[in-house]
Amino acid sequence: MKASRNPATTQLPKLPMPCHTTRNQVVANMQDRIVKTITLKAPITRVWNAITDSNQFGTWFKVKFSGPFQLGRPLQGKITYPGYEHMEMQ
Repeated sequence: MKASRNPATTQLPKLPMPCHTTRNQVVANMQDRIVKTITLKAPITRVWNAITDSNQFGTWFKVKFSGPFQLGRPLQGKITYPGYEHMEMQ
């Protein structure tokens, strides 16, 4: 029988984190983003089309956009997810 580990006393491995010193205090550099990596079982062209074509993107994320994606231009859309059809996004 394997002994179970107590999560309250288990030490997590120390990960390297960029830091800087301010007034003798070490401060971690924080970033305003979360990064998640996933693997899709689809050809790269299919994925590229799905994220660059507003119609395909809208199908995946349940949004009907007012037009195509254009660099530097805002885009509006209506949410098509059941129960949220009254909501709009920009």
